[in-house]
Amino acid sequence: MTTLSPVSFDTITVLTFNVCKQDEPLKGSGRDWGPIADLITSHNPDVVLLQELDGTTAKPAAPNGRPVPGAAVDRRQAERLGQALGMKISIADAPDSTVHTAIAWRSELTLVHWTELVEPPNHHGQSLAVFDHPTWAHPLTVASVHFYPRSAHRAAEECRALIEPLLKHSPLAVVGGDFNTATATDLDRGVDFATLPAHNRSARVEARPGPATPVLELDHVVRLAGLVDPAAYLYTQTQEPRLIEATGRGGLRVDRYALTSDLVEGVVDCHPVDGQGLSDHVPVLLTLALPTT
Repeated sequence: MTTLSPVSFDTITVLTFNVCKQDEPLKGSGRDWGPIADLITSHNPDVVLLQELDGTTAKPAAPNGRPVPGAAVDRRQAERLGQALGMKISIADAPDSTVHTAIAWRSELTLVHWTELVEPPNHHGQSLAVFDHPTWAHPLTVASVHFYPRSAHRAAEECRALIEPLLKHSPLAVVGGDFNTATATDLDRGVDFATLPAHNRSARVEARPGPATPVLELDHVVRLAGLVDPAAYLYTQTQEPRLIEATGRGGLRVDRYALTSDLVEGVVDCHPVDGQGLSDHVPVLLTLALPTT
């Protein structure tokens, strides 16, 4: 079993991972988190942004078969994963979904604020945490996001709803997770959007005649909010293909980050890492140098 190694918090490592919810309900000890925990801890992260945790198993069902809105979140799976990681963890509600976002963090970090975005237009719901450490000049806001999968335009609306709470607490903020949209670097890689699976093509390509053109509205929302894609930022400097490799089905870089401009100069690295086939997504690792006191 891999365990976390001590670190210096002047540089912080964030890992985002859509762990792909299993269809089986929790029974007894539930999902074996050992392989995923070993994969995550092998990268020695300080913060982990998670998507597709099961938090609905114990919720009563409404007549439509969906979990009753407002019912208490089933935290068992998240707590077991946190124990396997040796980290603290918190899971957000999912307003209209059976998969949840969560954030895990090292105990040396102080959680000073927690927000769950569960109002419309949010579908899966988003997690937002503010952390502090004695050596940091400012707190750090992080958000684990899982934007709407069936419409890139609605995903952009969810991103718009995130911006105000994201920027409320600190000039230093990081968004990471499953954006469920194409991005400009997919064009740089020469993705043929006409060959995407039908459900992805209908959700992520402009609905108009002519060549298949990706919906990049979410990219524009990120830019208008003053946020920067760290992998794309590094790619413009180095042209290293590893920085912008695909992370999900269909060959798109759906799993990615956006961060405030005050963090851009501190970006050390940002790239996908081997997911060992444990999910239909691969993790993405971000390393940042933070302003210190």
